[in-house]
Amino acid sequence: MAAEFISHSTVCMGACLSVAEAGLFPGVVYYLTLWYPRHMLQYRIGLFFGAATVGGAFSGLLAFGIGYMGGMDGLKAWSWIFVSSFIVNVHADA
Repeated sequence: MAAEFISHSTVCMGACLSVAEAGLFPGVVYYLTLWYPRHMLQYRIGLFFGAATVGGAFSGLLAFGIGYMGGMDGLKAWSWIFVSSFIVNVHADA
């Protein structure tokens, strides 16, 4: 039933995002090969892969927690994700 509400532009944008993300991991691995010798490269790729896994785990927990913030200050729950991301970026840049 939910598939009835998905427009063609949403599917197209999802496909474009998938194509753009498909080359991220091989690109990062190639970029690391330009900087590190082979005996150090294994460790660096492992760190990158591990950080991506941990980041994926915590993003789900964070989204779950932010989901309960709906209605606070008149904002819906999905908008709090953008607000919290903005706050983290502003503090990281300072």
